[in-house]
Formats: sequence, C-alpha cells, structure tokens
Amino acid sequence: MPGDAHWIGYLRPVRTTCSFCGDTEVPDEAIVMGPGHTAICADCVDSAVTILEERRANMPSEFVLGGVGQLITNDPRRPDLLGEIRNAAIHVRGDRIVWLGPDAQRPRNAGPVLECRGRMVIPGFVDPHAAPLMPKADAVTLRRDTTRRVGAMITHGTAALGLVCRASDPPLTNMRLSTAHLVGRELPVDVVLIHEMPPDVSGSALLDGVRMSAASAVFDISHDGDVTARILGELGRLGQRTRVHGGGSLGARLAIESSSLCWVADRPPSDAMAEALIGADVVVVPESDAGAWWDGGVVVALATHHQAGAGRVVSMQWAIGDAVRNGGMPPDAALWAATRGGAVALDRRSRGVVAVGGRADLIVVDAETPSDLSAQPDVNLIHRLVMGGEITDMTGFSAGFA
Repeated sequence: MPGDAHWIGYLRPVRTTCSFCGDTEVPDEAIVMGPGHTAICADCVDSAVTILEERRANMPSEFVLGGVGQLITNDPRRPDLLGEIRNAAIHVRGDRIVWLGPDAQRPRNAGPVLECRGRMVIPGFVDPHAAPLMPKADAVTLRRDTTRRVGAMITHGTAALGLVCRASDPPLTNMRLSTAHLVGRELPVDVVLIHEMPPDVSGSALLDGVRMSAASAVFDISHDGDVTARILGELGRLGQRTRVHGGGSLGARLAIESSSLCWVADRPPSDAMAEALIGADVVVVPESDAGAWWDGGVVVALATHHQAGAGRVVSMQWAIGDAVRNGGMPPDAALWAATRGGAVALDRRSRGVVAVGGRADLIVVDAETPSDLSAQPDVNLIHRLVMGGEITDMTGFSAGFA
C-alpha cells in the first residue's frame, strides 16, 4: 500500500489530532493515545521530555525548608509521641536531610530557602495496605491504570506503599508482579510487595511465588485456620516475612505464633487479644475501631485499604480523618500511625521519620496541628511535597480519590 500510514479498508490513511499542539494531520504511527480520546504527537512528546529535563536541571539540589511552625519528626528520643520541634527548619542536600533544628539557627549559604510560613511539616505517609492492581486487565491497561492510581497516592503524600498483589493463575500473577516491580522503579515511592497467597499453594508453587517476588516482599495469608497455619509454617521455613489478613481471634493468634510483621484486623479488640499482640510485637492494621486498638496499647498502623474497582480512597489524610472521627483515635496517634506505624508494619524502619541522615520525604501541609489534618479529610491540605529531595508544589490538587 502507498505510504507508511495505517489504512482502513485500503481507502484512506488514518489521521489523528494532537491534543497538545492541535495538529490535525498526525499519522497514526506518530501518535500516542491517552484516556478520554486525548492524544499526543511525537514532536510534543520530545518537547515535553525537554521541558521536564530542564525543570529537573533547574531544581535545587540543596535547599532549606524554613519557617516551619511545627515539625513532626516521630523521633523516639524526644519526650512526646510525635517528636515535635516548634519554629523549626530543615536543611536538605540531594535526597537526604543533613540538618534540622530551630529556625533561628538554620544554616546560611545552604541554597534557596523555601519559607513554610508557619505551616506544619510531617514525614511522608506510609500506607501498609493498598491493592491498586485491577483484577482483570491486559498488560498495557494494567500498567497505565496502576501508574495512575499509585501516582494519585504520591500526590497525596504517600512515600512508601504496601502494594497487594493477589495471586491467580501463573501468567496473570506474573503480569501483576511485573507491573508492581515496574511501578516501584518508575515512580518516587518505596513499594513493598505484598504477595497474597492462594489457599491451595504448596510445594513447588509456593517456591515459585517466593522466587517471583522481590527479596523484600511480605507474604499475605487470609484463609481458614488450618490452611493459614500450613502456609505460614512453610514460608517461615523459607525465611520469608509474613502477615495475616483477617481471621478474627484465630488470625491474630496465628500472626503471633508465626512472628508475622502485622495482622490486618477485621474486628474490634478484646483485652486478651490486645495483650497477646503487645507481647508478640505484632503491628495491627485495623479495618475499623482504630481508637479501641490504640487504647488497648497495641502498635497501630493506618492504611487506605484501597482496592482497584472497589475502594477509591487513595489519601492517607482521609484514613487519618476516618480513624479520628469514626474510630475514636486521638489526632496525634492517628498521624503517628499513618507515618511511623505504617513503616513498622512494612519493616521499613527508616521511613516515617524525619532525622538527620534520613531520606528527605517531607510534606508541607496547610495546617498548624495534627487536629487540622483530621478536621477536613475530604480536602487535600498538602501545600508542597518533598519526595527524595525533589520539590513539588501541590497547589490545585484535589481530594483523595482515584
């Protein structure tokens, strides 16, 4: 056929309009289609890449966040739960925090100063339980949709994510695992793979699941008692980290006996259950009743419990508001559980804290106290994100749904 354009019925070449430059005569092979019939031509792609590279080149590699009204560090060496420093400043170089302390003593000649004007600064959120992978999709759609969902989580301050990959037949499981690995490499978020094991897994199939998963994966088991106990035992012998999902008091007991990282709680606590979990150092990720678990003395981690195709919430600020308003959790405790608690639940001990030498994952919020975060859960209060030392102005971003 003549030319190199795609032909329909051998009658005419397909031409598409670029949504960016407005060119109405872009050949089919030089266009990338997006959602909602949007399209971008090859020339505009090149221009966009150039613009982004110039922006990155102009971003400061060293800067100071000054005028912080209240800095939440979660530093256990400080006397209060949140390790608060009032009237603070933070010196960032590259992707690391190199100094923090009183604003009056902030370093000079340390790059530009980004004034927070009394706003609160908190660590990046850590969401230990989210399932953004669509249950049924081809590889291209799965990658695009997962990138969109996880990207929305990042714009709402999530710096580390427990990404649930539900096992199915081997080809689909492989595709989901590959997508999870790609998203973790391409986006500025620390992805911990949560590999959900099917009830019939054993022997070589279980070994295959371990081999396919990342070395840092956590294996999630949510079946009846005998099946869960068997899978936990086999994973324990393989030296794998585990968590138990649901199962009531039996699930809690199995999490304790297997030294699992955490238990996703599907019911309110009893005194005996809470006491046993405290003694075993197992973190509780509650689906509800967060305040009751916290009052029982258990280490609590809040999560969005996002599910592609079901739960749309991607905002940890929303999770904080729900825990405070509906779960009776104190605002300070909810903020700790949405940052440091999630890090402990995922065994990411360097996350959820603001410390010298630590990674610069910081959220500047349009709030002065933790209570402000829970008071407006449907409003994105993030003013500015610093993820791995890279600055993003968040003006104009909306509430936390995807």
